[in-house]
Amino acid sequence: LGLRIWSDVATAFDVTLIGPPTSPAYPGRFALAAKAWTSIWLETPRLSVTRPTSDATQTPAESQNERLQLVVSSIDPARRMLIDEVSLARSHVIVSESTVPRTNERWRVSRRGLQWIVTINEEAIFALPAAPFVVGGYRVMASDPTRALFENDAGTTVCIDRTGRLIENGRAKLNSRVLKFAKTVAENVSPALVEVVGNEGRIERSLPGDRDNDGYDETRGCYALRAVVGRATLRLTKQDATVKWPVLEVFDLPPGSVSVWLDGDIVSWAVRADDGRVIVELPIELERPVEVQIRVK
Repeated sequence: LGLRIWSDVATAFDVTLIGPPTSPAYPGRFALAAKAWTSIWLETPRLSVTRPTSDATQTPAESQNERLQLVVSSIDPARRMLIDEVSLARSHVIVSESTVPRTNERWRVSRRGLQWIVTINEEAIFALPAAPFVVGGYRVMASDPTRALFENDAGTTVCIDRTGRLIENGRAKLNSRVLKFAKTVAENVSPALVEVVGNEGRIERSLPGDRDNDGYDETRGCYALRAVVGRATLRLTKQDATVKWPVLEVFDLPPGSVSVWLDGDIVSWAVRADDGRVIVELPIELERPVEVQIRVK
């Protein structure tokens, strides 16, 4: 629940949300600047719909729904205070969800109340404050079934994917709770060299997160290329750092079932995003040059 409050002087106020008798009250104290509107958001107790009762004194709305009461009180009652734009927002929103390759665990990114929460099999492993509900919070800039990219008003970006990459402002972070397949933090410093084989594709060097125009997006931790006539073939070569579970992002593939071969062996971890992009996760530790073929049936 959100509201805007104004005061003629700098002060503070108390807010209490009172839900059903079985739910706890949610108190909080907030500071107000002088002669400026302040926006606040609060997590509400869970409400449920109940069956109508035969009590003739209840209105239809009261008989079917539990009630929520908002109490706002200034610590200085003599001061003038205005309240505007009381509103409700959805408390649970899922932005990314899929099954982790190899482990078959359920991976999900969702907003719960005032936070973005990343879970594995319903266990929280990472969290970020959510905008606009929290000052300095993050908004979802992009998401697909394998990852989510966040950014706050200061321009700080955070990307997390289902295999363990956690990247902040283009720098990979090592987080033992997030890590899935012993990923290293070195790939963002020295990514693999990516080359198109023949004329089957074109390296995408213009993505906003590609700082070096080398086809590797440091912000999201993936190699980007565009397909030509419905197919793409590329070669990945290790440079200075160990590369584990490299991720490819392929544009311009036509609709249809996607097949991926890694040095002639079929790879099953290819996911198509809603906008048609195909994300390919390669289950390897890159020690020698490998060739990847991507086709649509």
